[in-house]
Amino acid sequence: MTVRNLDALFRPKSVAVIGASERPGSTGAMVWARVLEGGFEGPVWPVNPKYQTLAGHVVIGDAGDLPQAPSVAVICTPPDTWPAIIHKLGGLGTRAAIIVGEVRTDEDRLHLRHALSAARPHLLRIVGPGSLGVVSPALHAHFGAPSCTVKAGGVAWVSQSNALTNAVLGWAHARGLGFSHAVALGGEADVDAGDVLDYLASDPGTRAILLELDTVRAARKFMSAARAAARNKPVLALRSGRADPADALYTAAFRRAGMVRVDSLDDLLDEIETLGVGRVAAGATATLITSDSGLATLACDAFAAAGDTLAPWPAEADAALSEALPHAVAGNPLRLGDDARPEHFGTALKLLAEHRSTGTAFVVHASTHGAPVDEVAQALIANQRFAYRGLLACFFGGVDAATRDALHAQGIPVHTTPQRLARAFARLVDYRMGRELLMQTPEDLPAQIPEAIDTAQAQARAALAAGEHQLTGEAAARFLERFGLRVETQEGGATKGPSAHGTAEGLTQGPTQAVAEGSTLALPQAPAPAPAPAP
Repeated sequence: MTVRNLDALFRPKSVAVIGASERPGSTGAMVWARVLEGGFEGPVWPVNPKYQTLAGHVVIGDAGDLPQAPSVAVICTPPDTWPAIIHKLGGLGTRAAIIVGEVRTDEDRLHLRHALSAARPHLLRIVGPGSLGVVSPALHAHFGAPSCTVKAGGVAWVSQSNALTNAVLGWAHARGLGFSHAVALGGEADVDAGDVLDYLASDPGTRAILLELDTVRAARKFMSAARAAARNKPVLALRSGRADPADALYTAAFRRAGMVRVDSLDDLLDEIETLGVGRVAAGATATLITSDSGLATLACDAFAAAGDTLAPWPAEADAALSEALPHAVAGNPLRLGDDARPEHFGTALKLLAEHRSTGTAFVVHASTHGAPVDEVAQALIANQRFAYRGLLACFFGGVDAATRDALHAQGIPVHTTPQRLARAFARLVDYRMGRELLMQTPEDLPAQIPEAIDTAQAQARAALAAGEHQLTGEAAARFLERFGLRVETQEGGATKGPSAHGTAEGLTQGPTQAVAEGSTLALPQAPAPAPAPAP
């Protein structure tokens, strides 16, 4: 399966909490409390035969007695109850369920298999087991046990780790940041990372996707979904375990899919700010605006370390800024001077807007008596429309919550150091470049390659028909040379060179393949006739 019925999960109209409880510390109590605290506006049904009412809601004794099919059911009961619950929900017409409980024993795994079997005839999708839940803040849907309620934003979070999901949600909440969706995949018995990526690729409320994973369970599906998503929006991936021998494979796969791999959780968190708040056009160049020479030097060093490029200015831009701001040192970086006022930052943005080659605008500032941070922030908000390729800010010492929220409301990301700002922008540039490569089509194969394949296939079939199961010496060399693999022939007819140790795949139609083994090419002993070419 892919996105089938995931709309019920991410755009729910109703929810049932199976095993809802008021017992302190129980999973059912945590999930039920979070659903209520989130303020979900659709019908909410608690299900538990032990209660009559919970928080003013009439409790249903059995899942089969629900008045109608909930869009989503959050299952908080033990594994031995899952098959029967899923069967009843599927019969009602429920299309998505989140299993919060863990699978710990072989018996639990057996119950899970039975639950999946019960779901299959009804096309009911299951998230989990062991899932922290699925959150869609724009709908106030907090289905599971996240550590806090979540604000709405433009970035989706998808993770295989409950602990990291809780940590990231808490970090974002403390900084006034939000998400379009947050998904803790759990055990991925049914819904996996590929499914969620596939759905989020076309989700209009998601501007970017942040992905944390350790393993990919269905590689083909994942790559297809990742490529589709990366064509539409930035997809950034974090995978721990650099010492893992397979890590290089993940790096190559992420790059091939057009995703951007980040090296640390800090980097991923910075992108919640950059991508979730701002609408930055990831051009290759940027202009740095600051008041102090020391800040300018620090910021330039950070940009250089991140691989960013400061835009070369046309002479007209220098002249216009020198005339309007006589105390400024024109050029990139633009240094407004120690006596800069808040309005000077706005003037700089207006004048630079006439010169598109100046790129994305970065304002790096530390509060002064003449230009307090909150007043500079208001100047940026008032003139943000002139930053045609986007505006990012870095305020040393931070900003108060009200100023931060005002900047966020206008789509201006705020970072605490030039290093974080520069790395965040560099990743946007990496995404743009990767997307351009992703959209390119390979050149046509040279005309002689199909002919060479036909000739090699004929040679392999002839050898097999003659009872030969290996090609040696000159015969092996001729075979490999059909594909541009140069082979030197030594005395005695043995081949040498790198081609004698490669693998020639897909050289014949069907199972007739040749594999290099030392100085010979081994052919399979059970050849199959080649199918006739398609008309």
